[in-house]
Amino acid sequence: MSQKHVLVISYFAGMVGFSPAEWLDDKVDSFVKLGHKITLVSALSSQKCTLPGVTHYRIPSLTVTDFGQEKKELQLSGRKVPFFTYLLYPLIYTLGFLIDLMLKVFTQGVGGGRLSWIFTSAFTSIYLSLFKKVDIVFSTGGAASSHVVAVAAGVIAKIPIIVELQDPLSGEGIGRNSRSAQLLGWVEHLVVKFSKKVVFVTESAAREAREFYKTKNIVCIYPGSRKFTYSEMVPENKKFRFVHLGTLYSTRNFNTLIQAIDQLIDQKKITTDEIELINQGDIHGDYKTNYLSKSYFKQYPIRPRREAIEFCSSSNINLVVQHTDPRSSTTIPYKLYDYMNLNKPILGLINSEELKNLLAKHGHYSAQINNVDDIAEKVLFLLRSKTFENNQAAQIDAIEQAAELLK
Repeated sequence: MSQKHVLVISYFAGMVGFSPAEWLDDKVDSFVKLGHKITLVSALSSQKCTLPGVTHYRIPSLTVTDFGQEKKELQLSGRKVPFFTYLLYPLIYTLGFLIDLMLKVFTQGVGGGRLSWIFTSAFTSIYLSLFKKVDIVFSTGGAASSHVVAVAAGVIAKIPIIVELQDPLSGEGIGRNSRSAQLLGWVEHLVVKFSKKVVFVTESAAREAREFYKTKNIVCIYPGSRKFTYSEMVPENKKFRFVHLGTLYSTRNFNTLIQAIDQLIDQKKITTDEIELINQGDIHGDYKTNYLSKSYFKQYPIRPRREAIEFCSSSNINLVVQHTDPRSSTTIPYKLYDYMNLNKPILGLINSEELKNLLAKHGHYSAQINNVDDIAEKVLFLLRSKTFENNQAAQIDAIEQAAELLK
């Protein structure tokens, strides 16, 4: 593939412990390794991208709510709010206030779409597209605003648009309520109509979209993730260790896994001192107290990504946990690709036939998230298995996938 100048638009970038930002960082890393010139437009709160060949513009949002969140994120990470943003205060507290009000009326609240970022980032992106010899406009997210900006820049500058949807913008379980779901649906229609290629990251989501829109510009490309160098950790004890990386919340939780382990303990098939269940990340919900009461359970805070992956190398089994509601039927957690790069066995607590098949194809294991007996059976099998196949085919190459994305 010849070198191209790619305008990459993503609200989230360079944010520690946040999957959509890590996804973007990996994508930019792959593009650079492929030899492309990258201009990146992201939110004000992003960490500066320092990869060679990358020019990075960090743009503030316009409304009081969105700008306030960006300002808070800067301060929490010990960074200063750039001086130029103070020049935007008259707009933020007049026009931005009105936009906030309209969004609250129409969608009954302000969601995570960061829609006010469209107004500021579009000016930058359109200018770059028109005057910087851009070959491709690419957006990923994350926040739906990125895709609206990509369409605006690509259409005005007459440049091919490629959009990657980390999650579908429409479907069951998408959107805070019917109004926000309707707005996201409009964005998806816009993206499909004007993009050269719309990339979904599961085949089930791509198939549903192709059937709905009756168009050929919708494809599925599994993203893969960047490979890190690390020193494999050795556990401080000889317990069989299950590790999950990420936040547990709402219907993505350990409830059925805890029930399964307790069932095995009650049946005297395992003991509490031979197993260790670790969540590396936050836990939101009433069930946290129950988890912490279990002698075999531990919670560790989220670490920077490289450290988190290194810790996962100390596990016997790494866990992928999906939601129990329908939203998981067309999504795959991004951490799966980091796990695959470790070449260690993975147990997926799944609610997706596609994820089940993907795990099986690469030599890993799964159990239905809502089936306690199925989970118990898999946990017992893994505990009693002495060896696992080291399946090199488990790796999905992020650079090869990125090259396919830009074709």
